[in-house]
Amino acid sequence: MLPKSKLGKRATISDSLGNVIWSKTKNLDAAWTFVKWMAGKGAAKILGKTGTVIPAYKDADKLWVQGFKKFGKEKDARVFIDSVKFTNPWPQTEGASEWFDRWETYYIVEIISGRLPVEDGLRQAVQEINDIIIKAKEE
Repeated sequence: MLPKSKLGKRATISDSLGNVIWSKTKNLDAAWTFVKWMAGKGAAKILGKTGTVIPAYKDADKLWVQGFKKFGKEKDARVFIDSVKFTNPWPQTEGASEWFDRWETYYIVEIISGRLPVEDGLRQAVQEINDIIIKAKEE
């Protein structure tokens, strides 16, 4: 389970998958049929059974956990489902794609590898991310 903060709280973030249709598609009816199907319980069960993603439907999330049984990791997978009660939506800001890319490809890598001390890395990341957000708002 996720560790608790000094205040005794747990928190994580989550996002979701989005199936979209290109505005210039030549197959709008087929694309719309597919997107509607992907949002349904049938697709969720397939995604759960195959371990592709954690499905949004509660019954299908159990299928996702069961898929880890063959690896002896069912308990580890269950933690992700149990953590939903501590989940907040993924933050959306101006410049999010840019700052998230920088966070994911630089700061996480450097901090986890030990090349950048945690406190220094987080302090630098906050400054850089705030700068990206401010710049994006001005554009």
